[in-house]
Amino acid sequence: MCKIKLFGFLLFATVSSIAYAQKTKTLKVDIKPYTQNCMEQPNQQCLQVKFSKNDSWQELPNSIQGFTYEKGNNYTLRVIQTTDATNNTVSYKLKKVISKKAVVVQNYDNKKLVLSKINQQDVSFGGAYVTIDPLTQTIFGNGACNRFNVSYTVNKKGVISTTSGMGTLMACEENKMKLETEFLAALQNQKFKVAENGNDIVFTNQVNNNTITFTIPTEESIWSYIDGKDWKLIQLDNVGQDYGNASIRFDVANKRVSGNTGCNRFFGGYTTNGDQITFSGVGSTRMMCDESAMKIESKFEAYLNSPNLKFDVADQTLNIYKDNKLVMMFAK
Repeated sequence: MCKIKLFGFLLFATVSSIAYAQKTKTLKVDIKPYTQNCMEQPNQQCLQVKFSKNDSWQELPNSIQGFTYEKGNNYTLRVIQTTDATNNTVSYKLKKVISKKAVVVQNYDNKKLVLSKINQQDVSFGGAYVTIDPLTQTIFGNGACNRFNVSYTVNKKGVISTTSGMGTLMACEENKMKLETEFLAALQNQKFKVAENGNDIVFTNQVNNNTITFTIPTEESIWSYIDGKDWKLIQLDNVGQDYGNASIRFDVANKRVSGNTGCNRFFGGYTTNGDQITFSGVGSTRMMCDESAMKIESKFEAYLNSPNLKFDVADQTLNIYKDNKLVMMFAK
């Protein structure tokens, strides 16, 4: 009898100890429509979450049990948070999906928008441009001199609220520096209504009615700029260096492409569909070069023969993307 009582007491004490070590509570959590590389484990992706409207966004390195995440959706969940004091861990389990809303993509999203006017004054001389990414809710581009990015949020009425941005700190000609200062001051920490007016995208400030106007370059104007120029390879797989003779040239009238892969001359055809580009029938000479040039050629040729390629022209560079990742950058 004493042994049974003692065993029962020990069992009760053990259960009580576990219960004391683990604490649970129910929380509401908002989840962004994209993941990012985890700070402590860069090779892994973390959810971007917020447990309160007043909280800052933070990463959630562990998954939520019972929840299947689909990129491109804003989620609001109710979850059970379990904190285990014995091993210092926090875990989450899905209780309910409160809402799931797909990111709304506008016609002008993910396109190069060239700055043309500030308050109806022509400022197209500066070559400033932006791209709006609705998935990461960032506006990024070139302010006429430096590259920058600005975060934004959108309310239920479609008003965009921008934050302070970050950017490079290079010096340029005085007129471009002046334009950049004016442009970024007009863009950051403001609230805008955005409207399409033909080929123009107009940001109207909701406080002072000042406007910033961007123009979507037409396909004709883009290819007129690209056509007939020798574009020298300056960056490959995110590595910028001198790539020797590696270059590309487009003959728009005949839909032909030619150039140098770093060792051999190449030639072929190409087709486009919006910002998508496909190279076909690519052939080349077959000279032998040094090992370094052959490695460059191997990568260059692999990308020319790859599917899912996109391109854009930005501030004197021609950029080629593979699965939305910049893989080759060329300069005039």
